[in-house]
Amino acid sequence: MTGPENGGEPLFGRLTRLLPPPPDVTGKDWAAVGKALGTELPEDHKEPADTYGGGVFDVNVLLPAPGCPRPGHDLIAMDAQCRASPHLLWDHGEPRPAEPDQEGPA
Repeated sequence: MTGPENGGEPLFGRLTRLLPPPPDVTGKDWAAVGKALGTELPEDHKEPADTYGGGVFDVNVLLPAPGCPRPGHDLIAMDAQCRASPHLLWDHGEPRPAEPDQEGPA
């Protein structure tokens, strides 16, 4: 994204100029990641993940990346945990929501 507010410089280029990436980050096999997740990720996620790796920016912006060694930042592990979470609730008596083509509980 470029615009007059940043002098026409691409915003990601500006970010990498202002916050140089670490030297030890390597690109990911995004085709394998897409297969593991069941969906392709957008370029605006892949580019920062390939440039900076997984982590947190300024305390508020989480950038999960596949294979990230930082606890809680591995995209594949996060996906598995999110997919398991509803089942943990259901196994402990939480009512299961209606499927999209069914009516919910009265």
